[in-house]
Amino acid sequence: MSYPVSKTTYYRRIRRARELGCSIDELPDNRGKHGNHVKGSSHPRWNNGRLITPDGYVLVRVGRSHPLADPNGYCHEHKLVMCSYLGRDLLPGEVIHHKNGDKTDNRIENLELITCHEHSHKHFSKLTAQDVVQIRELYHSGDLTQAELAAKFNVPIQRISKIVKGQVWKSVGGPIVQGDQRRRGPDGKFVAKKAAGRLLDGRTWDEYPEVDIRGSGPQIPGCEVESG
Repeated sequence: MSYPVSKTTYYRRIRRARELGCSIDELPDNRGKHGNHVKGSSHPRWNNGRLITPDGYVLVRVGRSHPLADPNGYCHEHKLVMCSYLGRDLLPGEVIHHKNGDKTDNRIENLELITCHEHSHKHFSKLTAQDVVQIRELYHSGDLTQAELAAKFNVPIQRISKIVKGQVWKSVGGPIVQGDQRRRGPDGKFVAKKAAGRLLDGRTWDEYPEVDIRGSGPQIPGCEVESG
């Protein structure tokens, strides 16, 4: 039988069960054994069992024993609604799409079961032949990086990489680039548009003055060399 806990906790429970002379399933839960912990709806921060993730999705508390629950006993509300409607769990490659774009609107009328490929097409804009030519020209000229092109045309950076290399849209024109288009300086190093955190009075932090330790060269304040 598998337990939704770490190996450390699992073996600690086994050791404790041996000490008490019982099985791990019969081991009492000593968390909050003094009875002073306020739980559930009595807690001042009780949220009716609903949480909002940083991505904007709704989590609902279903209990740790639920087949869709995470280790904390929560499940995505849209997945719970869809699986309850279908009477089964999601199959590999199936994704739930919010029709109106509101991730908190988990009515079954607003949910659509589609494939990952269809989901990516709904969330990323479709490119035209003119867009592909413009992408290749901008990247070939060095005006924009692949990441900047991906943000500009609202497509994944992997798709931009395949476009500029000619792996897709082969029948469309535009310069094809196989190598790296990042600019290099005279020293052969890549030149960034900004040197944030590196510039100090117009000089980079890795430029050191030539100091003569015998005292004849330029001195650094606080590092004067005493003669004699």
